[in-house]
Amino acid sequence: MKAAALLAVAILAAAPGQAVDLRAKSTSSSRQFIVYCSDVGLRGRVAGFVEEVKRDVLDLLGERDGWRIPIVVTLEAASDPTDVKTPVSLRLSQTPEGPTIQLGVTIGDDPATVHLQKHIIRAVALDYMYRDRPPQAGEAYAEAPWWFVSGVIEKIRQRDLGVDSGLFQRLIETNKLPPVTDILAGHGEELGSAAAAFDNACAHSLLQLLIEQPEGKARLAQLLRNWPDARGDTIAALSRAYPAIGPDPASLQKWWTLNLARFSAANRYRGLSAEDTDRELQKLLEFDVVVDKTGKKKRFAVGAFADFMRLSGARAAAGLQQNAIIALSAKANILLRPVLTDYEQVFALLAKGRTRGIAERIHGAEVYRTAVLQRRTEIADYLNWFEATQMTTPSGMFDSYMRTARTLEEEPPLTPTGAAIKAYLDMIEDELK
Repeated sequence: MKAAALLAVAILAAAPGQAVDLRAKSTSSSRQFIVYCSDVGLRGRVAGFVEEVKRDVLDLLGERDGWRIPIVVTLEAASDPTDVKTPVSLRLSQTPEGPTIQLGVTIGDDPATVHLQKHIIRAVALDYMYRDRPPQAGEAYAEAPWWFVSGVIEKIRQRDLGVDSGLFQRLIETNKLPPVTDILAGHGEELGSAAAAFDNACAHSLLQLLIEQPEGKARLAQLLRNWPDARGDTIAALSRAYPAIGPDPASLQKWWTLNLARFSAANRYRGLSAEDTDRELQKLLEFDVVVDKTGKKKRFAVGAFADFMRLSGARAAAGLQQNAIIALSAKANILLRPVLTDYEQVFALLAKGRTRGIAERIHGAEVYRTAVLQRRTEIADYLNWFEATQMTTPSGMFDSYMRTARTLEEEPPLTPTGAAIKAYLDMIEDELK
């Protein structure tokens, strides 16, 4: 009875002066969403769709469903389908029974203008941010940053259609990468569809890069929970949630530029095998450090950080190795990408003169690295043994794989566009050295 009273108050508040049939409702499987719509078929589809979108958001945050604020969705046809100025309204309100998120949708002659997915993500994020700290009646509240919402949308879209890095390749070719502070401001929608598409692509890249950081999903969840306290200061919020990125705009810009260059090359080059990646990584784990004012150098392994961190050239050497690790990750085998990410963070901390927890990080990276290489060998040996000894004729199970491998080996050389990107990345690597 209390839930029914809450929903009645919420739906009437969301659509003042309109006749809403409170019996025409569907409740989603998690019971967080209550959908009101006179079209029973549409109502059922929306009740299923909102749960799919919520799962996508929670998966990105590495969270299980623990909602506390109900979300009431009202869908109504416009009285004049050609004149719908505000197709969607979203607000977090206090009712006599507690906080409620109200999402009102007015459907005109172009349903695509509603963009329901976007507003469901906004609503789910509101619940996540305020479930433990609901605002009081009349108190201002913050919504999730635009780049989080757009990044989730693009990540879902590219999961279904595949990642397209062509936009960033063209930007790198023309040397027109904008400052990350401009991207975070997110004025693309005000400047037209092309600018909005670019901002959305950057939002997706930022979200992906944050997730790839150590404990990336947990830190992203922390950032979203604490977003109301950030008061719109994205750089400060990112620095608190991801300390390794850096404390100021310059550090963030450096991290963004290097990683965006890597992202732009993600679809362009054939990656290294796990074994080749491991060999390249091993070279980077031993490096020269300047030991005195004459420029004399001595070679150290990263595990000997306690010995070389006392030297004047230690921080500079660690910074160079961090950049080299980032460059390697552009072509690294995906199985060893977590190892590279761990070592990138190790060198980032050493470049700042921090050594606390470094030994544990190195140990964890090496345990994972060894396990991956050993497991690959065991799988390959087993498959070879099985087909050689347990089958009277070749299985043909790997024919498609072999055909693909041969096709890649016969792939034509880089196009002029690809050569330009390679030249740009080589230039960045030379500058970092």
